[in-house]
Order: sequence, then C-alpha cells, then structure tokens
Amino acid sequence: MKMVSLKARALPRLACVLATAAIPLLGPGAQPADGARGPAAGARPVAGALAGTACSHYQPETPDPAVRTILVGFSPGAQALDALTHRIFVVNTLTPAGDAQGSVSVIDTVTARVLATHPLSPLAPYVVPGPHSIAVDEQTNRVFVLTTRGFDAQAPVTATSVVNVLDATSGALLRAVPLTGAALAVATAPRAGRVFVLTAEAAFDFHGLGMGRVAVLDARTGAVQGSVDVGQTPVDLAVDGSAGRLFVPVRGPLGPLTDRRSVPYEGPLGPGSVSVLDTVSATMLATTTVGLAPSALTVDARSGRVFVLNEGPGAEALNPPIPPQTSLSLLDAATGTATRTVEIDNLARVMTVTETANRVYLWADGGVVVLDATTGARLPTRVHFADPTEGQGGDPAVHADDAYPLASDERRGRVVLVNNEDPLHSLDRSYAFVVNARSGRVLTDPSHPVGYNPQDAVIDERTGRVFVLNRFADCPLDAEPSGSVSIFSTSP
Repeated sequence: MKMVSLKARALPRLACVLATAAIPLLGPGAQPADGARGPAAGARPVAGALAGTACSHYQPETPDPAVRTILVGFSPGAQALDALTHRIFVVNTLTPAGDAQGSVSVIDTVTARVLATHPLSPLAPYVVPGPHSIAVDEQTNRVFVLTTRGFDAQAPVTATSVVNVLDATSGALLRAVPLTGAALAVATAPRAGRVFVLTAEAAFDFHGLGMGRVAVLDARTGAVQGSVDVGQTPVDLAVDGSAGRLFVPVRGPLGPLTDRRSVPYEGPLGPGSVSVLDTVSATMLATTTVGLAPSALTVDARSGRVFVLNEGPGAEALNPPIPPQTSLSLLDAATGTATRTVEIDNLARVMTVTETANRVYLWADGGVVVLDATTGARLPTRVHFADPTEGQGGDPAVHADDAYPLASDERRGRVVLVNNEDPLHSLDRSYAFVVNARSGRVLTDPSHPVGYNPQDAVIDERTGRVFVLNRFADCPLDAEPSGSVSIFSTSP
C-alpha cells in the first residue's frame, strides 16, 4: 500500500532575510545514459560561501559495498517512484551553469541507471521545492511537476505557475499547464481521475501566503476543471484514495508576533485547520480545527486515519504565550473529524506511518520519537544510532530546521531514517539507518553512508530497494558536484 508522507514547510519570518538567499544552490545538467558525470564547467563555486568550514573529519575507509551511487542533475530537490514503469523521476533545479531551470532525470529502478534527463517548461524556471512538487499517476502513465515564475527570498511576490505533464515511461514533457498563483504541492487521485494542485495568492521563499486554492485537473489531459478555496496560509495536501478524500492543512491568518529578542515577525494568530474535500465531486466537505501551525500530514489508508503534525509557536515565540512544543492531531479519514490531539515535548518536523507495525515515526529535535498509531501515545521505544563519526571529530547533532528523510517498507516491516547534515550547518556526510518498525532496533551496523544534504527517500517495496536523493554527491567545498541517488536494501 502506498503511503503519503509530507515533510514540513516551516513558514519563514517575513521580517528576516534568509541566510540561504546569499548562497547559490548547486546543481548539474543533462546526464549521459549511465549518469556518470563530473562537475559542470563554468559552474559557480560555493567555496567562498562556505569559507571557514571543512568537510567531514570522518570518511569511510573503504566504500560501502551495500550502497550504490548514481549521479543526477544539479541541486535535485524531489523524486517520485512509479512502480509500474520501474522508474524514479528526480527533479533537478539548476542548469550546469547554475541558472534556475528545472529538469527531470529518469532512473531505471531495475538497472539503477539514468536513462535520460529532460528539461521542464521554460515558461516557469523555478522548481517548487519539497517532496510534493512531483506526483505520479500510474493509471494514466503521467508525471506532474510544479514550477513557478516568481521567486524572492526577501519579500512576498505574486506568482504564476506551471504544471509540467510528463510521460511516465520516457519522462518527456508532454504539455505545460499554466496556473494563476504560487504552486505549492501536487497530489493525484487515480480512482477519481484527477490531479490536485495547491496554490496560494503569493509566496515568500516558496511558502504560501494569502488565500489557498486547490486547482482541479484532469489526470490524462491536464486540463483545468475548476478550483476550490481552502483557507488562509496553505501548507500542503494529501490524498486518501480509499476514502476518496483530499486533506489540505492551512495555518490561518497571520499577524504580528514578537520573539524573545523583541524582533517582530509574522506568525499564525490562532489554531490551524484541515480542509477536507471529496476527490470525485471536488467539493468542500468539512473544515476541522487542529493545533497551532500545522506543518505536515500523513494518511494511513488501512486504518482510515490522518495524522497532522502541528509545529506550535516555536521556541522563541512569546506572544501568544503558548508552550513551544509540537502536537499531533488524529483525524478520521472518512469524515475529517478530529478524534484526539497528542502533545509532543520535542519540536518535530518530519514523520511517516508504518501501517503493519502500527507506529508513527517522527524525526524530532534531539532524535527519533515513536508513537502508537492508534492512540497517539508516545512509546518507550528508543532508536539507538551507532555514531559513525565517534572518536573522529564528527558531530551527528540533529538540527530541527533541516529535513530528515523518512520512508517505510510495509512488506518487510522496516523504517529507513536518514540524518541530514545540511551544508549550512556542517559539511559532514549523511548516513542512513534501517530500523525494525515495531521494535525500533537498528538493523544496519555500521550505518550506510549516503551523500551530502539528502532531500528525500523512497522505497520500492517489491524489491526492498531504498533510493536516497542527495543534493550533493560529494563535499561541496572546493567544487560543485552533481546531485546523486544512493541505493541500498532494507534487508541487511
């Protein structure tokens, strides 16, 4: 059964200039058939931006024979698996020269080779970041990728967007469908024959502002069939195909808040909500109140539950006086009704649900939190990681504002966790851990080394292969390496 797991979109403070704005993203362009390619000539160096840092003190003495690495394009940010065509589609954000222009690398999951790399529409050069900027519809043999024309890391902008419709066998661009507004996320509903695209009136550093709308498209032709308003400050969306429901978390109106340094910023003024739509009629069914600042959700189709992760006000927010902790809201997938809300002490940003083990795994500030998927109760399960950098100067610290890829293998009862050493914090290599989903016992010792700044992880459950998407194949200190995909098995 296919799971839907969303990574959080932390809403940036509008009064601040993001640190990443000064550092150009890295990336590569078209690949040869075998994906073997080095840094692009003329690519803009990143060494100056990272001056004073150093690559990992620890490097594996010998390559891990259990891990295979293939190169893709420059600065990849998302990927999607099509189990029917044995393809993975990797979305690259930059050209070899470092210019904003999206492309898609097509990987054969059987041979682990890059088959081709195709450019996306030049009408909208900026790829929307995040794991839900791409979606596959296996019934219509289509892939949908979101790009936008407007982007500014320092001020909100009104944008127009494009839905790139690709052939799921070749990866070639079939058509570009323009949309009004800033696109944020896309999801498919194969049973309904529809594609849903979440947009906002404006975007700030790719985060939605103003009224959110869901555009409804025909899954085969890409034709726009209508739109539905879903609320202020939209975050993401997910489909439960069994229940025929679409879930859209929104944060609600924003207003002036003040952090402990008396610095003003914009934040949610009250609890968020989840808009529930029928995927067949594309009409609004319900709006359910959840916690403050919803940031991610996961659908458990087998149990008919939806899990909504609420970030809360954040550690520095003093107004309103709400404790800085994460909460998890549990919803009934058929009705959208909230059944319970569970408080979590740690600030959590990423989660996945294991249906067979009935567990919710969260990457949280300070480690991994495991919950019972029925009650939401926190379990005493401890996930102990062997530190591959121990005694060699490494620092495996978890940064709450980074993405930490999570994926579950239902057939084998496994969860894959990837610690993300973001180059903005360190230049340490990242590592993947395979965990028994029910007990939390780490099965990989030592852990699998992957690339740098991993963005996403997907599992082909038929083969048990894990595909970890890395923004950088090698340390991005002296050169600009391509992105890469690290491949290994969930069976040690």
